[in-house]
Amino acid sequence: MAIDLTKLFGSEDSDKKMRNTLLKALKENHIETFDYLKFRQAVLQLQQMDLDAATSFKSAFATASTMGLTKAKLKKTGDHYLNVLNKEKRIFAEALGNQITNKVEAKKIKATEYNSKISACESKILELQKEIEAYKTKMANIDTEIEKDQHRISETRDNFNQAFSNIFETIEEDMGLIDQYL
Repeated sequence: MAIDLTKLFGSEDSDKKMRNTLLKALKENHIETFDYLKFRQAVLQLQQMDLDAATSFKSAFATASTMGLTKAKLKKTGDHYLNVLNKEKRIFAEALGNQITNKVEAKKIKATEYNSKISACESKILELQKEIEAYKTKMANIDTEIEKDQHRISETRDNFNQAFSNIFETIEEDMGLIDQYL
């Protein structure tokens, strides 16, 4: 059974690139046997036939149980996918930290270095005034770049968190419904 993960977790509220990254991780770590993703697909298909959530969950589970699926196995595979998402979140946090270090902190250090050079140049005679102005210009450019980079990084973080929350909450909600209905 081919599963279209975008249909299972197709929230348009989240950034498409971030959502696709998370869905790719789920796809790469999919389980071959009947698992949470196949179960969710079955539940959604039943709900498209205007069945309520309880009936959809129970019907999908009844069918899946004939293939050896138990509630414990279903929850275990759901937990597997939550762990995959959490691993992606850790990887993203590490990459985000590296971006902050590489793009923001390094530029802050450069700005500090330029301040030191400016102070040294101001003590020199007038012929060094051009050098001082060049460093002031570089410092102004770095402040602008820092603001732009911080904005881009914040936006990327927010987009990831929104995509992560949408998918994570969907799975958590389903886990609650599994506990409630099964």
